[in-house]
Amino acid sequence: MISLKPSILLLACVLLFPMTVPARPAASDYSRLYGEARDCYESGKNEACDSLLSELMSLKIKRLQRRKVSSLLLDNAFVTDRREDLRQALDSRYVRRSLDRTDYRYWRLLSELPATEAVWPEDRVTLPFRRVRDALYGIDVAVNGRILSGTIDNCASDYCEIASEMAEALGIRPIGKKIRINGNRRAQSYIGIADSLSLGGLVVRNVLFSVSDSFASIAEALSIDFVLGENVLRQAGDLIFDNAEGSVTFSRQILDLPPNVLRAYPDHGYYVDATLDGKALTMLLDFGNTDTHLNARFLEEYPADEPYEETTTEVIMQDRTWTTKSYLLKQARFELCGAACGWEEIEIRLETNGGRRGLGNFGADMLHKFGLVVFNARRQYVQLTR
Repeated sequence: MISLKPSILLLACVLLFPMTVPARPAASDYSRLYGEARDCYESGKNEACDSLLSELMSLKIKRLQRRKVSSLLLDNAFVTDRREDLRQALDSRYVRRSLDRTDYRYWRLLSELPATEAVWPEDRVTLPFRRVRDALYGIDVAVNGRILSGTIDNCASDYCEIASEMAEALGIRPIGKKIRINGNRRAQSYIGIADSLSLGGLVVRNVLFSVSDSFASIAEALSIDFVLGENVLRQAGDLIFDNAEGSVTFSRQILDLPPNVLRAYPDHGYYVDATLDGKALTMLLDFGNTDTHLNARFLEEYPADEPYEETTTEVIMQDRTWTTKSYLLKQARFELCGAACGWEEIEIRLETNGGRRGLGNFGADMLHKFGLVVFNARRQYVQLTR
């Protein structure tokens, strides 16, 4: 018998059975990896986002790209309330060399703030709501002990919103981060923190607000003081709107209900699938929008068989005048969840502009057509009952 040395035997195995070594990510993979990481972050897949961020941090990329990676790394740790991970990231050489001083100071201060938390007196808290502009859900909320009039907006993703003068009167403390509003250079907000926000007996502590002068015009137009954002809604379990009784219930216990139409979607949105005269639609579920409407992508996907009745509307919002060309769809049948939720000859506006995704907005006006609406921002579902 021929005896082979182990080294020769190993060489023979390598030649006969070559191993495929996965290629390491290169700088050219940055756009793909960052896009995937962003999508994971915005759809709540935080562990997958962490994995992709680790790959991104191994790349030799430009400082602006490293800055975007660092910001996403910090955002992902913050929204999942991993304060220790947030502080470790801030201490890392990668983040310290990538962020500018203003952003770094903001994140360092944010990491030292107490976490937002809900204090429940009981499992359910029920409040009456009123209609604002015939559609929006308006409720009374105490901010730092003072009763304010607010509206619920699931698309105000990261912060509640309030005007500068009101924030100062309430003692909302600024923490130094300035943000442009809708890309407008003149309209800027800063981030502030309120000690408490009370919804009946439910108290949410350490609530972040977006504070701006320009919000005053919105508050005046809607006759409200502030907007209750998703950062507070995530602290609750199920949010139950009883349209027949005119009440909204914050429920600590999660109801055993299947998610029937809602799914998470990139850019912090919640989208529903629907049909309009048999045409498939994906629409943003938006509690803060008074009118259900479609956008220009609807016409791109489904060219009109005949001209629509055209109108033009102007809305002044946050120091800008928005001119919108809109159309009226006549005798349209709108359906959610198949024929179980359908309406004949419903009027839906068609606008030439709209959100970055989907074919339009499913607004609060349509939600009032249901007897019961159950929404959960953390688990990302909605249950609609006629």
